Amino acid sequence: MSGSSPTYPQLREPIPQAKARTAVGIGITTLVTIMVVVLLTTFSVLALVSARSDLRLSLLTDTAMETYYAADAQGQRWLAELDTFVGTTEAGDRAAILTEAGYSVVTADDGTLMVSEHFAIDRNRQINATVEIDAQGTLRVTRWQSGSSEVVALP
Repeated sequence: MSGSSPTYPQLREPIPQAKARTAVGIGITTLVTIMVVVLLTTFSVLALVSARSDLRLSLLTDTAMETYYAADAQGQRWLAELDTFVGTTEAGDRAAILTEAGYSVVTADDGTLMVSEHFAIDRNRQINATVEIDAQGTLRVTRWQSGSSEVVALP
């Protein structure tokens, strides 16, 4: 042995570096692509569900507004009719004539008439209106508000 180290036979060929990186690179790229597709699909389904929910809410709001303003318009017509009716009556006979005409009338201690009416918005809500009529026949709206149409019985 003359000073050189012995050579061992190679059992297998070394794997070239380029091939090893390419195999791993394709796997990661495929995995990232699949994850991106899954995330995009999930977000698109969530966006669709949100849009449908917003549409349903918009339609319900539209219906609620239409019914409210229809009841409000009915109340405004009632108020105009009441104003015209009061203008054609004499102060002394006003309460009897309004009651006879179908109005709900209450006379206060000072002679002021209180006329009330309810206008249905839907089956759960209504507009409650109360109008004061003084001796000169001047109308003053004292209450015009929406509320529940349920009558609650006290125990």
